[in-house]
Amino acid sequence: MRSLGIPTIKDRVIQTLFHFALDPIAEENADTRSYGFRKYRGVQDCVTYLNLVLSSYTVTRRYILDAGIEGFFPFVSHQWFLEHIPMNKRILSEFLKAGYSYDHLLNPTEEGFPQGSPISPTLANMSLNSLQEWLEDEFLFMRYVDDFLVLGKTEQALKEDALPKIKKFLDLRGLSLNIHKTKITDISKGFDFLSFYFREYDDSSKIKGTKQGIFLVKSSSKNIYRFIRELGKVVKEHRKRSINLLIQVLNCKLRGWAEHYRTVTAQETFCSISYHLWKVCWTMLRKRYRTRNATRIRNRYFTKVGGNKWDFL
Repeated sequence: MRSLGIPTIKDRVIQTLFHFALDPIAEENADTRSYGFRKYRGVQDCVTYLNLVLSSYTVTRRYILDAGIEGFFPFVSHQWFLEHIPMNKRILSEFLKAGYSYDHLLNPTEEGFPQGSPISPTLANMSLNSLQEWLEDEFLFMRYVDDFLVLGKTEQALKEDALPKIKKFLDLRGLSLNIHKTKITDISKGFDFLSFYFREYDDSSKIKGTKQGIFLVKSSSKNIYRFIRELGKVVKEHRKRSINLLIQVLNCKLRGWAEHYRTVTAQETFCSISYHLWKVCWTMLRKRYRTRNATRIRNRYFTKVGGNKWDFL
């Protein structure tokens, strides 16, 4: 769970006006490969760029520094904001030090800023902009909010050159790396990023240039298992309700999942989810209609669509 700070109506109006003024400045100074909290950019753009770079026949940066910041929103330095954000310092200070009310008690905020206010996304991006310049051209860098990747030619270069620069950059802002989320890996071993799984698989027939195999992007295993459990929970909650209502809810979730992962290698994943969903729906129907035989239940609630003989209706 993450805490949210929802400002009062008056504060939201004022923060929105300052957001309109700061957003063009943030865009002008933004890192080239920053994809979070920006117009016309999103997760799919970041995934597409990574796929293009790491699947290239001339790929040379095979080592990945997957980094995460320890408590970004709660711990970023107020002093850094007051020195570097180009807006009225008194109003900015009031935004940052407004405090929050919880259980009818007012709590002070001496560091960090809340998620949930209109100006928070802009401040978040402005505080992390220019990290790409610190790393210079030897490394490829991409960031989505406070999660970022650094691509290097060797593991040693990432450890001895990139990592100290990142730590110094964050230290100026009162931040530090999350040691549990930060790791260095090779693309042949695979890594998770933004709920996607990236890996180069051994395949001698696909080796060209400096490649050592075929590079694929899939949905993250953790996210697949989480989604399957969520579908099972939905079916369980609707076991005594209308089947049409259950189908509507399931279709919304399945459509969202399919749209998010349709641009990557997902056929095997979709088949797996389809099988698990059929299994929980079939189990639910057999328990719901204990006195009916299996053939009658199948003919009543399943039909053949294309090559699928068990389409739920």
